[in-house]
Amino acid sequence: MRLVALALLAAVLLAAGPHLRSARNSDLPGVWMMVDITSNGPSDPEDKTLAPYQIFGFEKSGGMKHMTSGKPFTAGQLELFRSAPFSTRYGLDGNGTLLLSNPSWDAALKYQCRLVSKAEAASDPKSPRAGDLLLSSVDERGREAWSKVLRKAP
Repeated sequence: MRLVALALLAAVLLAAGPHLRSARNSDLPGVWMMVDITSNGPSDPEDKTLAPYQIFGFEKSGGMKHMTSGKPFTAGQLELFRSAPFSTRYGLDGNGTLLLSNPSWDAALKYQCRLVSKAEAASDPKSPRAGDLLLSSVDERGREAWSKVLRKAP
């Protein structure tokens, strides 16, 4: 169900949504919180890809870290995230393809990363805003499998 909701979000964003451009290396540094678009947790609690609460950290030198939770982060979890090392490496090409690699993984992960450059004013806090990132996974047929809206943390 959650995967269907994420796919629907991607379709809406691309059809009549905000203006998007390929993300650049200069867009990523900082801490980003995923905007939860549903109120239901993932059907498989072990599947961190679709966890409703996610936080991402990118540093200018190419380090990245990520944490997920089935419920809102506690102050302790956020402190743990802040102190955790940037153990994953990232790179971003000119087309907005984000490549993540980690020594503990069998293979690197690839995502499409776009920046919302312009968006309509919306009263819904879950609607994409200018400056948000849209992180998408594409399946083997080139179709978007899921998308996440990331918003820079205050």
